[in-house]
Amino acid sequence: MVGDVVGGYKFLLPRWGHLGYQARNAAMRLLPEQRRARRVPASMPVLIYGRFTNEPFQEQTETIDVSANGGLMPVTADVTESQKLLLTNLLTNQELACRVARVVRTIEGKTLAGIEFLHPSAEFWGEYLPTATGEAAARIR
Repeated sequence: MVGDVVGGYKFLLPRWGHLGYQARNAAMRLLPEQRRARRVPASMPVLIYGRFTNEPFQEQTETIDVSANGGLMPVTADVTESQKLLLTNLLTNQELACRVARVVRTIEGKTLAGIEFLHPSAEFWGEYLPTATGEAAARIR
C-alpha cells in the first residue's frame, strides 16, 4: 500500500489504486466483507449528544446505514475519532453510549461519522436491525 497526504489527511491506496473508478469498485466487490455485522441502508432520525472542551452540544441528523454495532451518519459538529457520544434513536427513543470510530470528509466538504456502540444492542434499531438474510432492507426503504 502507498500512503498519500492530501489536505492534511493520510489516505492509503491499495496496490490496485491506479485502476479507474469502475475497476476499483468491481475489485472491492470481490473482497470478503470484514465487518462484524452486516450494514443495511437506512435513513433513520437520530440525535447525537457530546461535549467539546466541556461545552455540551447536540445535533439531529439521519443515518446513512445501520448495523448491530453502530451506524454511519453525516454530522456538522467537529467530532473526532474515539470521542464518546450518546446516540438517541428518535423512532424508538432509546439511547446508547457510543464512540466515533471513523471520520470521513467527502470531496463535497461534508463530514461523515462512523459510530460504534460501546455495548452493542440488538434492540437499538428496532425492527430495522439487519437480519442474516437481509430482510430488513425492504422495510427500511
